[in-house]
Amino acid sequence: MKVTKQNIKLFEHVNGVNVVTLKDGTRLKEKSLSSREKKEVTAFLQDRLIRIKPPKAKSDKPVRYTTLVRQCGQPVSSDTLTQAQYVTAVKENRVVCIHHDDGSNRGRNWAAVGHHIVNVLEHIVFPAPLPVDYNTRVYAADLFFSENL
Repeated sequence: MKVTKQNIKLFEHVNGVNVVTLKDGTRLKEKSLSSREKKEVTAFLQDRLIRIKPPKAKSDKPVRYTTLVRQCGQPVSSDTLTQAQYVTAVKENRVVCIHHDDGSNRGRNWAAVGHHIVNVLEHIVFPAPLPVDYNTRVYAADLFFSENL
């Protein structure tokens, strides 16, 4: 069977060697291919890469508290959870810490994703994992206090 983009079933790296598997089951080492066949393999790989969507990158941009509530559900205070539940929430990236302003932020409190210790007013826990990385800033997190009065 000829090596064409349509006839290639699989391209894999086995024991340090690139192997092309054709649809009829024939396995060929990349070293044994001609330059035209290598171009067909490259076209096959490029075609596959276009069809496979890369995973969404997590953003380092700050996120609004209301966006997190919309995506992950209404949070609760960590005071209502047992220590084991809280540790599980930290591991699953469901915790936001509201920090007390130390004077450098014009008197406003701020929040960040993850478990922090210094100047923390409140740890809040969301029911679902947060779609942002650890230490990402959260805007308008003081809304948690106004909702739970």
